[in-house]
Amino acid sequence: MSSKKTTKKNACRDWIRFSKRCSGVRIRLYWVDSIAKKRCGLASECRKKPILLPHEFLGWLFRMDQARFHRILGTPQQWADYWWEVIANDPEWFREHPFYHRIRGNPYQWVPCKIFGDDGKIGKRKAMLALHFYSTVGDERRTAERKLPIFVRNNIDAIPGCTDRPLWLANSWSWQSLGDGVYPAARHDLKPFEDKWRHKMAGKRIIGYYYAAMIATTGDWMWAAEVANLRQSYKRTRIGDPICHICGATCGGAHTFTNFA
Repeated sequence: MSSKKTTKKNACRDWIRFSKRCSGVRIRLYWVDSIAKKRCGLASECRKKPILLPHEFLGWLFRMDQARFHRILGTPQQWADYWWEVIANDPEWFREHPFYHRIRGNPYQWVPCKIFGDDGKIGKRKAMLALHFYSTVGDERRTAERKLPIFVRNNIDAIPGCTDRPLWLANSWSWQSLGDGVYPAARHDLKPFEDKWRHKMAGKRIIGYYYAAMIATTGDWMWAAEVANLRQSYKRTRIGDPICHICGATCGGAHTFTNFA
């Protein structure tokens, strides 16, 4: 994320700079109250964590460069082609989607998006987690420009099942706003906005007369095991215990996942 050495202190800063350079979009952080470990690691404290709200990011991108918006996220025809296939198959996840009827009513207005989570390292030891989102259609193939940022955080101060929860709640609220099509009138915790520009944007259209629907959460195995607290994964099992709830594969023994016989 940086040409210089990256440490846990400037990882978020470098990520923001990298995202600005790739997207060409004005990035305004949204601060969320969370709980994290103190530096000594023996106690916890309230701490603000930054997140880039998907509805604000897409709103800026749409206003500043609609051609780029459609190159990255697709055109109405591409969205409709995707949704017509989904409608024809009518899978269970689609029937349970909160915007099911609205998408069926006009698939040309809905951008289908997925969330992608990944883990990485700063140096050799300091682990970090990054969250992006992207469209399932579109002509942009360069990863750096196709995947749009949400948040990044270091593992060193994260409390499992606690630190990330407020960030996920804010992210969910942002996707609800994209489904509603207008900027929200208050924060995700129902408190008034402190930023004047966010208060002025309340009720205005986000991406014209289009909407966005989050349809899936994807990521590598380590990220999924940590974020979803999977009971069966290579991180949480002993050799010989199943690492998959479907096939029963193990890390070793007769049913090891490396045995394709």
